[in-house]
Amino acid sequence: MPMKNLCKAFLAYIIIAVSTLGSTGVAPAQAAMGFLVSQSFSGGFLYCYYQIPGYSHYGVLRLPLGSFCPPTHNF
Repeated sequence: MPMKNLCKAFLAYIIIAVSTLGSTGVAPAQAAMGFLVSQSFSGGFLYCYYQIPGYSHYGVLRLPLGSFCPPTHNF
């Protein structure tokens, strides 16, 4: 019986851990607006890089070629 509870707890931990990861690692409850700082083309996609105030990393948005990077994006 304790092993069954341990398995349930581990499964719940994995589900929560995966559900709180976004493309930038920012949890949905901590969503923030990023401001466009650069863009690049690679592998048939347009990559938009956003600075998120209060975070040391950039948010990245991948769009199909022919698209435009919006000046802001919510992460």
